[in-house]
Amino acid sequence: MSDIEIMQDCEVDDDGDVGGWLNVFWCEGHGHDAGKFIRAVVDHCLDWGHDIPKVPEGLEPVEMWHHDRKVGDAVIYQRRTDREGVRPADWRPVTVLDCERRFFGGSSCSVTNCTRPVMSAQGFPIVWEPDGEYLALEMRLCDEHRRQVPEKSYRLRFIPVGATIMLDGEQ
Repeated sequence: MSDIEIMQDCEVDDDGDVGGWLNVFWCEGHGHDAGKFIRAVVDHCLDWGHDIPKVPEGLEPVEMWHHDRKVGDAVIYQRRTDREGVRPADWRPVTVLDCERRFFGGSSCSVTNCTRPVMSAQGFPIVWEPDGEYLALEMRLCDEHRRQVPEKSYRLRFIPVGATIMLDGEQ
């Protein structure tokens, strides 16, 4: 048994419902020996009855900064490798071994069926009511979809389902 306490990520859908286990393993803190960490991952998998993941040659644990974001009954993990802009009260040091995919991040792109990692958030002003009040909508986008968004954001109008829409007769 290892003295490193390993945690494992799992899938979470848009409603916050928990799905299957991912081959993403982590523990609190920095400065862990890579060999001992990987051994702790193997022990974790054996203890929990999970398949032991293939660790690609050259893949080692990465020291990251971790933030928990509550969504419904689930918690979404946000991680980043740089400390720039990190408030110690909100982010904590963790060590991550990501055998699932080679990118390190939290959420996937907001575009339907896009599974690439979020690289930026794009804000859009939304006209919610006819009186012109605005609501801020933030979309998390991968690099490819962010490049497709024009520099000037558009105004979108949300109309509640079931509302009666009155058109001006002069149009």
